[in-house]
Amino acid sequence: MNPSLERCLEDLDAIKKLITQGVPDLKKGYGVKVLAMGDYFKEIGKQYPKIGSYVHVYHPDLQGPMDICELVWGRCSVKTKNR
Repeated sequence: MNPSLERCLEDLDAIKKLITQGVPDLKKGYGVKVLAMGDYFKEIGKQYPKIGSYVHVYHPDLQGPMDICELVWGRCSVKTKNR
């Protein structure tokens, strides 16, 4: 199997299970590290005003549902086995 496809959710049951788990808590797992990194960079901007005036920390990710599906499923087909 192609290594890039190993994490694909290949059947409808796996997708439904993921959806029923609800929105993940952003303050668990990697979310803690990501949010801490953002806070750290904001502190740097306060300590060094020249950096703070040019470097802005924000999250511009505005992906739609199909982009997110591709991220979750990987580069596999959007067709599922149990349709």
